[in-house]
Amino acid sequence: MTIEGIKTLHIIPEGNEPFIELCNHYLGYFSSSKFDSTVLYLIGFNDQKTREQTNTGKIIFWELKGSSLKLTPANLIRFYQLIKKEKYDLVVCHSHASLIMACLVNILTPVYKIIGISYKNGEFASKFINSFIYLCKKRVRLFGVLKSIQLDICENLKAMPAEYIQASCFSLDYRKIRHERLSRAEAKTRLNIRQGRFVFGVRHESGVDDDIFSILTAFSYTRDKIKQGVLVVFCERKHQTTISKKVKALLIESVVIFRYDLTSFSHYSRVFDGIIVTCNPDNMSIGLLQSMVSGLPVIATKLPANIEYIGKAGYLYDRGDAYQLTYYMELLYSLTPEERMELKKKVLARINEDFTPQVCRQKFQALPMVQKFLYEDI
Repeated sequence: MTIEGIKTLHIIPEGNEPFIELCNHYLGYFSSSKFDSTVLYLIGFNDQKTREQTNTGKIIFWELKGSSLKLTPANLIRFYQLIKKEKYDLVVCHSHASLIMACLVNILTPVYKIIGISYKNGEFASKFINSFIYLCKKRVRLFGVLKSIQLDICENLKAMPAEYIQASCFSLDYRKIRHERLSRAEAKTRLNIRQGRFVFGVRHESGVDDDIFSILTAFSYTRDKIKQGVLVVFCERKHQTTISKKVKALLIESVVIFRYDLTSFSHYSRVFDGIIVTCNPDNMSIGLLQSMVSGLPVIATKLPANIEYIGKAGYLYDRGDAYQLTYYMELLYSLTPEERMELKKKVLARINEDFTPQVCRQKFQALPMVQKFLYEDI
């Protein structure tokens, strides 16, 4: 078959930040006119803002209640009916649950290919296999599968997921990101930052409150050496209360500014002198790559993915170690213009080497599953 007219469904966990950003990131791999892409948001409401922010006009909202996809009979049947009606060629799954759902339905209607995209560290494949086997034993009966077929499926599952699962390849169109940045003067005006301040931009991800507390504590320790310091924290609004309480306890509210919009973080990067990123240990951080695009020194937690991303182009500290973080914040403050320029060169070289859309698209299309899908009949 040719690649022409591939009807593709992307299953995204939530229609909220930062999942819209994640969705758009992967849609970039299928941006060719040859792919007819539809996005299924499992959780979140059908609103105009989400539609405008998603880089495709075809969107389905399930508006599930709760915090995750539940593999109930109703949801499995609902997905089966969607697949039967729309006849997708390729289903791209962005979570364990959606991958399991797609595979279970595919056992009964083997008419589409599946790619599972993992943005988590660790043994994703082995976790998926165990979950798949467990759930398959529980769920295949729902569709009236004979017990003999059911046992046969369970016996052969261990070899089956390897054909479905592929690791993700992250990329960023850093030229676009840099083009969208506000000027330094405009960013300072919007953030109400006076001239002469040394500004740390902080991008805080969900699920790592201990990290943001370490950053606030470390910042309070730098008062003597960084007298004109400002901490600009970008986070989701739901973290406002807990962070504000910590700020008040440390008596640093006069130099901390909050913005409740993660997607606008890169727009303000011209005003930052350095960037600190909190990273969920289970997730690979697109936010970290966005921070690197600025060409500024980046400080991040010492996680396997961060070590791979940053290399020698930034600083890594042990989680929860406020004293080590203080050291790097003061070191960053003391850099000469020449040292900052040298770090910038290393950061941009790292981006160019592995994370441009062109490089990652080539890697993605070279994956065995993708090659098999593109050049074999469905």
